[in-house]
Order: sequence, then C-alpha cells, then structure tokens
Amino acid sequence: MKTVDTEKNELPKLITATELSEILGLSLNRLWALRKDPSCNIPTPINISKGARGQRWRLNEIERWLDSKQAANDDTQIAEGKAA
Repeated sequence: MKTVDTEKNELPKLITATELSEILGLSLNRLWALRKDPSCNIPTPINISKGARGQRWRLNEIERWLDSKQAANDDTQIAEGKAA
C-alpha cells in the first residue's frame, strides 16, 4: 500500500464522508447505502479512529474511481450509439 506520493513526496489528501458526499452530490444516507452495494465498487475508507467519524477516503482513489465510472459510462454510450 502506497502511503506517500513519491512524485511530489506528499501524503495523499484524506476527505471525510461529508466531503465525499458533497463531491458526489449525494446525501450521507445515500453514500452509506452505496458502500453496501457491491456493484458500486466505491473505494474503501481508511480508519483513523474508531467509528464512522474516523473514516477517511483518499481523494486520489475517489478521483480514479470517478474517472473509471465516467469511462465506463462513455463506453456504454458509444456502444449504444449515443455519443458524438
């Protein structure tokens, strides 16, 4: 597991559930429901302390996950002839 960005020698930015829900445009309740959905494949948070308030997501993992979701959506639209 990589804990330091070797290119910039920086720690990855960690975001809270509230920040993640804002990025995704979802309520916290919907975010928790997505975490339980195996087809969603949302990145797993890390625990920095006990309980839900201690969970953080690596922003770079969320960005990659969103990019992969967008790419899959683009591929579906191309296959269906909907994309320009």
